[in-house]
Amino acid sequence: MKLVSDLLDLPLLDQEGVYCGIVDDIELAGRPGRALQLKALLVGPGAYAGRLPRWAMAIVAKLAGDSLTRVPMEKV
Repeated sequence: MKLVSDLLDLPLLDQEGVYCGIVDDIELAGRPGRALQLKALLVGPGAYAGRLPRWAMAIVAKLAGDSLTRVPMEKV
């Protein structure tokens, strides 16, 4: 949980230092009894779908869209 709170809302910069947005969510991989691995950073209003009630996500989608960009950890 600490990892999530440390990463959310951090600014994302491309390799040339250009601002690309903020981290809206993360994607983890793992199984019970095994270590979790950070697989990707999720960026965009579509990343809120897992954290918001359906009615609230409908409002977000109307106002900001529902696009989602997945940035694999190999690219970070």
